[in-house]
Order: sequence, then structure tokens, then C-alpha cells
Amino acid sequence: MGERVAYPLTFMLKREGNQWASLTPELRVAFCGDTAEAAREALEDAIQTYLSFMVGQGRGGEIWRPMSATEIEDFRSDPPGEVRVESYAMVLYLGPEGQEQQPRGVRAEFVPLIREAHAVASG
Repeated sequence: MGERVAYPLTFMLKREGNQWASLTPELRVAFCGDTAEAAREALEDAIQTYLSFMVGQGRGGEIWRPMSATEIEDFRSDPPGEVRVESYAMVLYLGPEGQEQQPRGVRAEFVPLIREAHAVASG
């Protein structure tokens, strides 16, 4: 039987000219795309590939490689550009321990977190 765990994860999306760069500072995984949406989707795919590789290599304890505040600020400001920050819960589904020929599988799902609750006026 597998297990499921969730971790907070940040997606930073930055317009650089006619492209968008995407980064998750908790994992040091980055990608780019022609639009913010394409960069976000490419980042999700890159994270899935990264997680599968690390778990498949038995390096699950090395997945988290958080960037320093200085490195994050460098991404945000150099070069200058529009930056979007999105918060997610990354839910990992870890398959059961496999045989040597079949390493443990992993699948990630990204659930947006709501940052602010908006009051709804009642009539």
C-alpha cells in the first residue's frame, strides 16, 4: 500500500521579454513558456520528472533544496519584470516499496491554496 503526503509549495512566474520563467524555490526546479499558463504547466511537468527521478534513485531525502532569500530576490528582480507568486499544496502519492527492478513510484498533484477569504454580503 502506498502513502500520501502534502507539502506547501510556491510557484513564482516572471515575465522576461516575450517569455515567462517559472520557478519553485523549495525544490530549485525551473522552466519557461510562452505564456504564464504554459510556464506553470511546464513547471508542474518538470517537478513531476524531478520527483520521479529522485525517488527512483533512492534520493527522496534530497528532494527539498530551498533557495536562500537572496537567490529568490535575484529571481524576482534580475532582470526586472512582472512577477506572480502562487501558493499550492503539493500532494505526493507514493507507491509501495518496489523490488530493485521496480523502484517506488511517485505522482504529484498541485492544489491551489486560497490566500484570502472574501466576505459574502448577505441580503
